[in-house]
Amino acid sequence: MNWLVGSFAFLAVALGVAGSGVGDDFKRFRGADATGVAEDHPGLPATWDKETNVAWVVDVPGQGWGSPIVIGDRVFVSSVVADEANTPPQGGLYLGEGVRDPAKGVHHWMVYCFDLGSGNELWKHEAHTGRPVVPRHPKSSYAAETPATDGERLYVLFGDLGLYCYGLDGELLWSRMIDPKKTNMDYGAAASPVVHAGQVFVVYDNKEESWIASFDTRTGDSDLADAT
Repeated sequence: MNWLVGSFAFLAVALGVAGSGVGDDFKRFRGADATGVAEDHPGLPATWDKETNVAWVVDVPGQGWGSPIVIGDRVFVSSVVADEANTPPQGGLYLGEGVRDPAKGVHHWMVYCFDLGSGNELWKHEAHTGRPVVPRHPKSSYAAETPATDGERLYVLFGDLGLYCYGLDGELLWSRMIDPKKTNMDYGAAASPVVHAGQVFVVYDNKEESWIASFDTRTGDSDLADAT
């Protein structure tokens, strides 16, 4: 199983796995069966830190709470970069309080692709540029969802912004914008997309009009949408 450790502001890949080409791809949040458990492989190290048993490390600008995914020799991850400093995450409780206003400054909603073997950046795409229109809790992020792939296309969801479909070489194939809504304590959207049987399934849980929808993987057409 291709296995990696991700964090912002760095993305690190375990030594002995990068470029090995062994095992299945990691195509979605928590893996193929959503258990978060990868098949064992003798190349996986038992211990690691930022230097030990690490094949490469690359800086990823901005903030993103989603996990990286792997398809073939490529690693995909999303992030949002702000032009102005905002309230950073802090330890402890917030007593149920989020924030009342959207984050300051122009933001850049980014998608990155790295080579699994070397960590070299293969491409990046700026999905959207603008000012956030809904608040975000300091312990959350405007890029909280993990991307997904069916092996042919990449699906990147920015929860209260839109769903973006790319070719694996970085070409934007289609996008569907989302009408942003108020979320509980401003934590924001965080449900990662799931791909099944030619459809991309998206859940938008919010305090105004929650919904679940599916989109055709090839065209982005919506075949199902239900408010709850």
